[in-house]
Amino acid sequence: MYKRQHLRQGILQDEDRLAVHVFTGLLPREWLLNRDSILLPFGQVEARADQLRGLFGDRIFMRPDSSRKIFSGCVFDIGDIGHEVSAQRQIHNLFGDELVALDRARNIAPFEYRFWIAEGRVITHAAYALEDMEDAPPCPSAIALLAEQVARQVEYTLPMVVADFVLDETGSPRLVEVNGFSTAGFYPGTDFNALAKALDGLIY
Repeated sequence: MYKRQHLRQGILQDEDRLAVHVFTGLLPREWLLNRDSILLPFGQVEARADQLRGLFGDRIFMRPDSSRKIFSGCVFDIGDIGHEVSAQRQIHNLFGDELVALDRARNIAPFEYRFWIAEGRVITHAAYALEDMEDAPPCPSAIALLAEQVARQVEYTLPMVVADFVLDETGSPRLVEVNGFSTAGFYPGTDFNALAKALDGLIY
């Protein structure tokens, strides 16, 4: 029954469970990179410029609440909010009722670490340089530890996910987001043998 439940939820992306407001609600605030985020309808973002400045300052991060990634997360100056909203609306054909998550833009280390998680355990991970620079260093132990904690925390509600982590401006490990197995790309260093064995055990 346990495995059947995992198979029913599947390798494909479970859009509802992977929304920002869902996965952030399942985890302690201190684990999250965007731990002060609020949700607004996209159509209200520009009108709330003063509110957003009061909450987050002059640099804002915005991403879709939906896991469908209808647009990429972006950072902009609050003074350019009208241009940013207009550009996102035109490029991605966004409607006003689309929920978006907003937070202060944070300084992070230029390396991201992606973890494949299933049944409450880490299967494999890989590093990625966010900028055009040398290869990312090995995963910091603090990030690996947080990934294991996240895996245990979401074992029953999000049994198969890909989770991205970074170090923030204080050097603390933070969870950036979670995605579905079939919608997250692979980075060099991914252990495909371990991944295949884990998925084989879930499917058969």
